Amino acid sequence: MSFLENLTLDTTRFMETKNGMSYLSWAVAVSLAKSPKHTPVMFGHQPYRRLFKGAVVAIDMLEQRIWLPVLDDRNNPIAAENVTSRDVSDALQRCRAKAVAMITGIGMSIYAGFDGNGGKFVAELGLTAESDLANVKAITSKKGGNSSAEYLDWASALSAVKATDEAFRWEVVEYPGVDFETGEVVDMPYLKTNDTAMVCVRVVYKGREHLEWLPIMGVLPVKTKHGEKKMDHQPLINPNVFDWNRSVMRCLTKAISVVSGYGLSIYAGEDLLTKDEAGGADSTPPDLTEVRELLKETGKTETAMCEWLGVQSLEDADREAITKAEDVLRKALEKAKAPPAPSTPKQKQTADAWPA
Repeated sequence: MSFLENLTLDTTRFMETKNGMSYLSWAVAVSLAKSPKHTPVMFGHQPYRRLFKGAVVAIDMLEQRIWLPVLDDRNNPIAAENVTSRDVSDALQRCRAKAVAMITGIGMSIYAGFDGNGGKFVAELGLTAESDLANVKAITSKKGGNSSAEYLDWASALSAVKATDEAFRWEVVEYPGVDFETGEVVDMPYLKTNDTAMVCVRVVYKGREHLEWLPIMGVLPVKTKHGEKKMDHQPLINPNVFDWNRSVMRCLTKAISVVSGYGLSIYAGEDLLTKDEAGGADSTPPDLTEVRELLKETGKTETAMCEWLGVQSLEDADREAITKAEDVLRKALEKAKAPPAPSTPKQKQTADAWPA
């Protein structure tokens, strides 16, 4: 089956839920994809690499490498010194499920926010295998708060290029760096720029190759003419592995937009917004009223949400993270209010956290 055909698969009956998040277990994903050839990447003698105070794993599947941080069951990065063999194993299983989605299309609707409803996702994409992506209206999400700013999510962008070019390829470019385990100089998936760092992604779409760079960014206090404000898209001096992963996916999305034209107008709007923010016109942090109200309704704690988002407080989260939190809480609330579905016997799966 083609990538576009795989996108339409309805995986809702295979879905599992943990901590309010829906996911497809690695075993189901591999089974639906008919066991594609793949192998965990070895970094020296270990199936993981230390990176930004944490660790990452990778899976090579069908000539494509997919990376994933080693995270706990709330999607928080685990400190490198605390990583256990079980943590590495769990991360590899999550990475395996993510690789299936990104390379074959099976389960991609979960990452795109459609909860396994592939038909609805493809309908929203509104394209065919012959579509010119520069003329396709991109799926966008709101950045949260009172801002009308939109962003292009990686799952929709990747689905668009894979649906129109089965041969689409992408990779995180690696550069010489120091292996914290051995002290040896090895290839690392980022490049240092003084006290900050950048990631680089190479994409090939319909034979056209493109390299895209992006700083590892996050929310930091910035001095404006209206005083100090917390703003997103600031280069981080001490990023963690979650920041690295998010920047890789942002870089991939931007590269896709540049090489295919998909969602390019959104970046034009983002550049305009950034200029306004620098002048202080639109630099307010995200509105936290709704997410806090949803926390009360679902009985979840703000502390748990902060741990899941990987921030010290909700005020430290960027708009994208707050929007993600609101979506998760709404789904949890809807599920709690829904009548219970008739139980059906199901084989117990091993504990896999939701896809990152």
